[in-house]
Amino acid sequence: MSKVRSALGALSPSILLAAIRSMWSGASAVLVFLGALGLVAAVAAGIMYLLLPELRAYVATMLGLGILFMLIFLVGAFNQVKRAMLGRRGRYSTNTMVMIAAFIAIAVMVNFLGARNFTRFDVTAAGQYSLAPQTVKVLSELTDPVHAVGFFTPGDPNGENAATLLKEYTFRTDKFTFELVDPEANPSTARNYAIKDYGVVVFESGQRRQQVTAAGEQGFTGALLKVTGKQQKRVYFLTGHDERNFADGSPDGYSLALKGLQADNYEVAPLSLATTAAVPEDAAALVIAGPKKPLLEAEVKPLQDYLNNKGKVLMLLEPNPPEDMVKLLAPWGVVLDKGSVIDQTSFVYPDAATPAAQRPQYLPSQITKDLDTTFFPSATSVGISPDLVKQQENKKVVTVTVSPLALTTPNSWFVKSYDPKKDPPYDAATDKKGPLALAVSVEATAALPDLPVKPPEGVKERKTRVVVVGDSDFASNQYFYSLGNSDLFLNSINWLSGEEELISIRPKPPAFRRMVVTQAGWRWIVYSSIALLPLAVAAAGALNWWRRR
Repeated sequence: MSKVRSALGALSPSILLAAIRSMWSGASAVLVFLGALGLVAAVAAGIMYLLLPELRAYVATMLGLGILFMLIFLVGAFNQVKRAMLGRRGRYSTNTMVMIAAFIAIAVMVNFLGARNFTRFDVTAAGQYSLAPQTVKVLSELTDPVHAVGFFTPGDPNGENAATLLKEYTFRTDKFTFELVDPEANPSTARNYAIKDYGVVVFESGQRRQQVTAAGEQGFTGALLKVTGKQQKRVYFLTGHDERNFADGSPDGYSLALKGLQADNYEVAPLSLATTAAVPEDAAALVIAGPKKPLLEAEVKPLQDYLNNKGKVLMLLEPNPPEDMVKLLAPWGVVLDKGSVIDQTSFVYPDAATPAAQRPQYLPSQITKDLDTTFFPSATSVGISPDLVKQQENKKVVTVTVSPLALTTPNSWFVKSYDPKKDPPYDAATDKKGPLALAVSVEATAALPDLPVKPPEGVKERKTRVVVVGDSDFASNQYFYSLGNSDLFLNSINWLSGEEELISIRPKPPAFRRMVVTQAGWRWIVYSSIALLPLAVAAAGALNWWRRR
């Protein structure tokens, strides 16, 4: 830089004027004019390329003319240029111009390489400005081109946000493109896409189109799944026993779970076994979410038949579930006891009966892979049948595999009765010590009393799959988008329905972030804020007094 500054100092106006005057005196006015015109044309070509992208089609022509004019000048006034550049004054000007040109060339090259090979970092704790792993996965697996058209009026902030997000999509694959269209200036385009309201984005691939509002990454990625031709599967929610309602938008409802399933390209429908004799054949999975009332006698057999016929069930239960649910799970190696889980190490403060499962507490599974912290307000423990454990210990051929998904910490226990107003002490005589399973997955070829059934030759073996979670609150609207709760729910559905490629961490709307700390961590926060900071100030004051005394 010092050399450049010294060179710029040497490039005084008098030296440049002398060099130009020397060339002008020896060359004809026409040649000098052509040289100046060529220089102006070359500079204009650079400005057009960098600042006026709509005129880039003329850059090559402009640059070619500029080079041609400068070559004519150099050839026609070669002797004059040579004398002007190699003279005593000309050498100063030539060296200076070469150094300036080299500096500009280096700066342009650095910026060019930076624009083509950039790396961005998102330092927000929630990854607010990064695409979710599921979106990245879907984009990387695109086989057909997808084009998105956003219809926004100029100046609409939603259009700017949508463009920023869609531009992130283009960075991940060359098979995705997008454009923004002003529906008022281009009414024919809006009619072609059947646009009735502004502020929508249409995704299209081949003959498929999907229109979504500018709701963000979750809606855009869901539209990608739909236009790429993935077959839509149906998920049923059991009704009639005071279960959670996916149409309920209250804090206890499951309307956000419904939106999450739709974003993963599922169709959702209610199912009443009181009016239907069997679980429909098109059921990719059946959700039983927090039933409070027992099954009718006529409803038990359809559920048993569904499970025996390689059914897929997600069962979300609360402490002290209905007895018929316990009996329904028994042949599949799952046992449920009446009571609640208390975890004094990993919980959502201040309620020790809201255990939290952090990453070290997950067991290897497709469902929990890359899962963030999840928590379960008022949860019960899910155990493994002693009969199944005995068969496994005796190394007998078993038809059922039960795998814990998330465990509590060793400093946890299972209490028969729990009073939220009291801090429950551990009673070694009555309480079961942790670690305890908060959720399990079941994969089986047949129920426990039966023998393995081999599929016909050439037919892929179908298996019964069940996921049991000892809590249904975690997937309610109040907690669905907290930490990894939504991913646990949706990953379970994907695993049950055989859509393992959708198992990932999904985009989430910005939400209040709940702090989950251990008991030791909470003590450190309290003691450090009450005692540590005042002690540090007092120590600094004492040290300063000692030095000045």
